[in-house]
Amino acid sequence: MVTKTSNLVKSMKQQNMKVTPIGTEIILPNLSGLKGNQDAKNVLGEYVPYTGATSNVNLGSKNLTTTGIINTDSVDIGKASTSALSTIQSSGFPVVTYQRNVTIDGYYGTCRFLAKDSADMTDAFGLNVLLAIQDDTSGLQNIAAFGAMRDGADNNGKLVFSTYKGGGVTTWMTLDSTGALTIGTPTGAALHTFQSTSFPVVTFKRLVSSTDGYNGVARFLDYTSGDMVDGHGPNFLFAIEDATSGVQNIAAIGAKRSGADNSGQLVFNTYSAGSLGTWLTIDKDGSITTTTDNQKLKFGTGSDASILYDGTNLCINTKDVGTGTIKINGTAAVADGTYNTGQGPLGGMGTITTKAGIITAITQAT
Repeated sequence: MVTKTSNLVKSMKQQNMKVTPIGTEIILPNLSGLKGNQDAKNVLGEYVPYTGATSNVNLGSKNLTTTGIINTDSVDIGKASTSALSTIQSSGFPVVTYQRNVTIDGYYGTCRFLAKDSADMTDAFGLNVLLAIQDDTSGLQNIAAFGAMRDGADNNGKLVFSTYKGGGVTTWMTLDSTGALTIGTPTGAALHTFQSTSFPVVTFKRLVSSTDGYNGVARFLDYTSGDMVDGHGPNFLFAIEDATSGVQNIAAIGAKRSGADNSGQLVFNTYSAGSLGTWLTIDKDGSITTTTDNQKLKFGTGSDASILYDGTNLCINTKDVGTGTIKINGTAAVADGTYNTGQGPLGGMGTITTKAGIITAITQAT
């Protein structure tokens, strides 16, 4: 085994000895007779394939240039105290291939990337594969990275995916040791888009054994760093887009806090000329509310009838589009009072007077 690599290189240069690639192997002098610190210039023999080393070959700060396969047990390039980059380059694809030979099917590791800490590891310690581009104008520029870091314990890991913008790096997606996938950052305002030309674009699937369960499949969470009050909550935003107008919001369905942190109401919204309006809510007690006066609840395929509250009166109209009458099947209680001409849709009938729930007089309108 040669322990002085520098002496070997020096002697080979003195004797004009070359390392010559033949096929897929590196051809070196026969070094089988070399002992201790013996210099290479004292070794005689023909060039034969170097088929392996019995211990590590440490190149230190020297460069390694080859077009063949290095058949060694282990090769250390660089040294612990240097920050130099070791570059493997080629104009062809692939530049490097890592191959592991196995005899059965399996999920085998082929290459290991190791980050070593001289102290005790803590969370966020790890390593990454840095992706970069380079030209003769801007030089070397980092653009993205993916890697892994410690996650709760020395043998737990988290995958991390990051991109560069303006030279600054931001982590946008992580997959932790529990299998939880997080997209985006606490301060990020970016939109995450899933797109496809087929339906469905996304499917959320939950596997259960029950045949009659009402099971949650997806949860949408609106987080605030303060103390929640009524009105706080998430929504589904519906939008359309074309090449002329761009993205346009048209409607939303959501939920808001209502009375307590664990109580809520469903909210239904539509947009009109870009402005969002809330028209209907279902509260925690089941109450269905229209939020603005004169909003019609329409019935029929042609919207032939409606109910609305005009701010004072509840109005039932059977003649929004067609013609018809109000029919009551069963017993109806009518409140005492007099309803005069002009009040609601009954105004065209004249005046109706009731007492004790019974109609006592009807005066025909003139």
